[in-house]
Amino acid sequence: MRAVVQRVSSASVTVPAPLSGNPSLPPTAPLPPDAETTGQIGPGLLVLLGFHPPTPEADGQWLAESSCACASSKMRPAR
Repeated sequence: MRAVVQRVSSASVTVPAPLSGNPSLPPTAPLPPDAETTGQIGPGLLVLLGFHPPTPEADGQWLAESSCACASSKMRPAR
């Protein structure tokens, strides 16, 4: 498992719709017109997680909860 944590003023996740229809879409390809924003946040922490199949889901859940706990105790507004 790998994680990158970044403080952001805003962030969003946009995926092709339907995702299953574009299994070989390269990561640098422009998004098609039917792309859908599936989530977005304002100021806060963006956590990018990378999992390999043997990684237990509980490890990702622990990291998410730890990030939230850390952020709530130390977070200042992003500039």
